Amino acid sequence: MSFARLCFTSFLCLFYLQNCQVAWSYGVDLSGRITKPTCVPIPENMGLCRNIGYTQMRMPNLLEHDSLEEVRQQAGSWVPLLNKACHPNTQIFLCSLFAPVCLDRPIFPCRSLCESVKEKCLPIMMHHGYPWPEMLRCSKLPLDNDLCITAQMTNSTDAGKPKEEDGVEIIDEGEGLGNRGEETGGVCSACHQEATQEKIMQEFCEADFVLKTKLKVSGGKKNNNKPSSKFSVKGKKKFYKQGDLKKKAKMTLHLDDGSNCNCDVLTEAKNNYLIMGKKDDNKLKISFAMPWLKSRDFRRITRQFKNPRC
Repeated sequence: MSFARLCFTSFLCLFYLQNCQVAWSYGVDLSGRITKPTCVPIPENMGLCRNIGYTQMRMPNLLEHDSLEEVRQQAGSWVPLLNKACHPNTQIFLCSLFAPVCLDRPIFPCRSLCESVKEKCLPIMMHHGYPWPEMLRCSKLPLDNDLCITAQMTNSTDAGKPKEEDGVEIIDEGEGLGNRGEETGGVCSACHQEATQEKIMQEFCEADFVLKTKLKVSGGKKNNNKPSSKFSVKGKKKFYKQGDLKKKAKMTLHLDDGSNCNCDVLTEAKNNYLIMGKKDDNKLKISFAMPWLKSRDFRRITRQFKNPRC
């Protein structure tokens, strides 16, 4: 455990003893979405907040996500930034929002912590075309006081030095946030857990076809544990941009260099996906893919598909 994480854990213990009791009620509606503050275990497959120093999180979280699937999907898009080690408190800041510690009142990160992380990490995000999102706007967070999470101390010898710790791999500066090669099993550049409105609409305008659909792996992992580069569209599909494709025709989609990178976001056969692509001769190539989210922000973005400003 890093010194910063140890300090953070000690802060939570002290805050709990002085101010709070854990709320163990479970309130869900018929769809399984959480409707009132609830304590739930942090999902084991939520890599962003692995080894954060506590195991229970408050739901809905401080970003108003009300299902664990939505939390897991959206948190996954921040793991590459965490791997960049742009700030020693990146994980503490993000997890205080995505997976807040479960107490009887929410504890927000302090504005100074947000501004400190943003100052160091925004240049890396902008380099890869990602602005600082509105949902993390620092001015919405409280000023420093004893009821918010401040920046944690780090060892002076370790501060600012990227290193491998707790299973986290540090990516070299020259590598993209989401486009690493075969040796590291990186994420394919077309595959996203989440994307900004600007990114989605840019890809929409550049794509030859756009659709909502379920996918079936046509080769790769299913047979030989290698990443898949070919997918078939299964079941119903809804086109938002059809080009010259026939609606009822069978579609096989290809992922460029898919055998040398991972696109694990497309491996759940029961999920719907937003797929965009280009037609290269008679080959349909995926240029952008992400899970179809149920959040309000995502629905707002997809409504723009009807009248895009391209």
